[in-house]
Amino acid sequence: MKRTFLTIAFFFCFSNLFSQEIIGSWAGELSVSGTKLPLVFNIKQNGVELITTMDSPMQGAKDLPTDNTSFVDNKLSIDAKKFGISYKGKFENETINGTFSQGGASMPLILSRKKEGESALKRPQTPQPPFNYKIEEVTFTNPIDKNTLAGTLTTPADKKTFPIVVLISGSGQQNRDSEIFGHKSFWVIADDFAKKGIGVLRVDDRGTGGSNGISRDVTTQNFAGDTNAAVEFLAQKGFTNIGLIGHSEGGIIAPMVASQNPKVKFIIAMAGPGVPTDELLLLQTNAIGKASGASEEELKSDAETNRKLYALVKNYSRTNLKEEVKKNDC
Repeated sequence: MKRTFLTIAFFFCFSNLFSQEIIGSWAGELSVSGTKLPLVFNIKQNGVELITTMDSPMQGAKDLPTDNTSFVDNKLSIDAKKFGISYKGKFENETINGTFSQGGASMPLILSRKKEGESALKRPQTPQPPFNYKIEEVTFTNPIDKNTLAGTLTTPADKKTFPIVVLISGSGQQNRDSEIFGHKSFWVIADDFAKKGIGVLRVDDRGTGGSNGISRDVTTQNFAGDTNAAVEFLAQKGFTNIGLIGHSEGGIIAPMVASQNPKVKFIIAMAGPGVPTDELLLLQTNAIGKASGASEEELKSDAETNRKLYALVKNYSRTNLKEEVKKNDC
């Protein structure tokens, strides 16, 4: 019995030692329709078992669970049944050469060990220290909705007077860097402007980062209130040459705020809509449908339904829009 126990103990010790080779984060890129899609498998030891989570940085997905992980004879196998994903590869010379499968499609995927702190997305344009301008973390309150907003204020270090802008993001919840797929476009703009003698305030959208106040009922008007609060915050700090730069939906918000607040001296719209929003949404929906392979008949039917819905919303003056939408089969 003692000999058997020692044999089992030796097996588990040997097995755990063998598994240590595969512990860690492994990154690779899938080639999908000409686009490189980074994937990361994070493998950890849990007793005598291996557990794995997946990250898809470009899709904003992190720590997706998997069901089974095995590593035997230098062969790695990972199954994520919920997503219909499996990966099988062979570990050799600090790389894993394998095949990624999902939904009946299979493609090669070579994984390399990811260093601690290393990003799977290479974004060389992201500003790096040292910085030759001032950086201040700030918070302020929208006095109407009572929500707190958090952001970063960057200002030139060698000037006393200079223009300063509030960056306004597009639709959807985005952080102060307007980060999408690892691209921190507002951070890049703020860095460039500060180096050229222009101050920038960039703010987390409601419900993102350090800002709160998100709910299902918020509208563009509420977001305009947040931007107006940012203008007032800058004015209270003594800035007088204040401007707004809005991207997409931010290109709608900028003129809304400027038309009401004389402290705004100028606005810049980046890809702001040049046609009524309902017309723009019809064009966007049609383009997305075409790209997704929808038939002309499907596109026409969707356009008719959406046109009816948008007209109802634009012209509605009563108090129960939700019920009215149901009644009109929108």
